[in-house]
Amino acid sequence: CFVFVLVCSSLLPSVEGSRSCPHQCLCYEQAELVDCRDRGFRHVPRSLPHGTWLLELGGNNLSVIGTRAFVGLWSLRVLVLTNNQIEELEPQVGTKNGKVEELLKQN
Repeated sequence: CFVFVLVCSSLLPSVEGSRSCPHQCLCYEQAELVDCRDRGFRHVPRSLPHGTWLLELGGNNLSVIGTRAFVGLWSLRVLVLTNNQIEELEPQVGTKNGKVEELLKQN
């Protein structure tokens, strides 16, 4: 995602695998962006920082996204799911908060 790369290019990530960041992801705490691209995830990682507003999950092996996958992410506005194997995206994914403004999904 061009916007993600542009914003993140000037930020330094927190320590990979820190307590507030899922193992194998990069968390840009100052901007509240989480980059979990191309990590081979089959499920949405747990322990995502609650302040996350952009979550990049592109290029993984996600196939089913349940309604509880993003519980507690009250600030989530942009969810990127491109280049996955998504077969099922439950109807209320991302809308439970009522705040997700952009859902990017393309297989």
